[in-house]
Amino acid sequence: MYCKHCGREIGDGQRFCSYCGARQQENGPDQVPPQPDGTTATQTGNYRYDAPPPSGGAPVTGGNALLTIFAILCAVVYGVRAIGRFFGAVGVLLGGYCYGATVLTHVLLPMIQSGAYMCMCLLLLAMALKSTRENREAYFLGVSCLSLATLAVLAIRALMMVLIDGLVYGWHWSWGGFVTSVLGLAVTVGGLWVLMYLDGQRALVGKSADQLRQLGYDLSDAIKELRFTGGGRSACGQEGTRPQDQSASANYGAGVNWTRPVTEDRNFVLYVVLTIITCGIYGLVFLYSMIQDVNTVCDGDGEHTRGLLGLILLSLVTCGIYSFYWYYCLGNRLANNASRYGMSFQENGTTVLLWLVIGSLLCGLGTWVATYIIIKNCNQLCAAYNRAHGI
Repeated sequence: MYCKHCGREIGDGQRFCSYCGARQQENGPDQVPPQPDGTTATQTGNYRYDAPPPSGGAPVTGGNALLTIFAILCAVVYGVRAIGRFFGAVGVLLGGYCYGATVLTHVLLPMIQSGAYMCMCLLLLAMALKSTRENREAYFLGVSCLSLATLAVLAIRALMMVLIDGLVYGWHWSWGGFVTSVLGLAVTVGGLWVLMYLDGQRALVGKSADQLRQLGYDLSDAIKELRFTGGGRSACGQEGTRPQDQSASANYGAGVNWTRPVTEDRNFVLYVVLTIITCGIYGLVFLYSMIQDVNTVCDGDGEHTRGLLGLILLSLVTCGIYSFYWYYCLGNRLANNASRYGMSFQENGTTVLLWLVIGSLLCGLGTWVATYIIIKNCNQLCAAYNRAHGI
């Protein structure tokens, strides 16, 4: 039999093309994506769908200078606070001013808080300098969610200081810093919302769960474009959209409705450095993005990689045991889908699991090796997926 999309010869009964990764329809006529007028068509042979021209979108700096200035000022404040928190925690640790459980409240949690502030700084800078009117609301969603996460860290630290510093050691602790930090987050989110409202956007008002999820995807796309080319242009060279002259197989192949490239150049060294600097926060963002791409590239194989929230919660409930199983399944899924794109991986879930187990005996070294294997195989699959879909 021959592939219905690229026309190359493949094995009889094969579900996926070994060359382009397109899923082969077992019964019925070939289905093609909806036409621009909303109708559908049934045909054999080649079909090409010309996407509407990109809408472009002017940078925020041209449409709302006040919002840009406000976001930059907030980014500077959070950047300064991040640096202050980090070096303050390091100074306390090296100076020996804390001991016992106070290490949690005066070193570990302030470092996590510093990482959250630094992420806020970077996201606000991206919103100010690189966002467009079309994806500005997605950036606002990111700032809002990150503010909630930062607020949770602040609340946990305040609670721990009351319990540990106050009740255990009898130290006096002022609420001034906590209140100031909470007010700062409220001013940031509230100020951005008001400025967007004055510019004709009611950010997140009346949005359904599906619309919020789509905004999350839009934010992920915007961040990926910054990583791909330094902002504004996607891997295909056009302004934030797929090529106009893209075949229907790129929209319908491999069992997905494709509208954007997947990241194929994740850097392991950068992942390690930024994860350490942000006290693990970047690692979570990195993992979230990779899960989305894996589910896109491997869609149609009958499996689904559980999301970041499920991974964290189940790992906490099982004291970390579930994370071993999750990485094992992810390694197997990447290895099993390699054949769809004409590749084969020597490493699978068993390899990843062994390195994770060994890592507990080698001061965590094996954990980094397992992560490197996952990133390497994911990059290769994503690159093959982009090539197969002309991206």
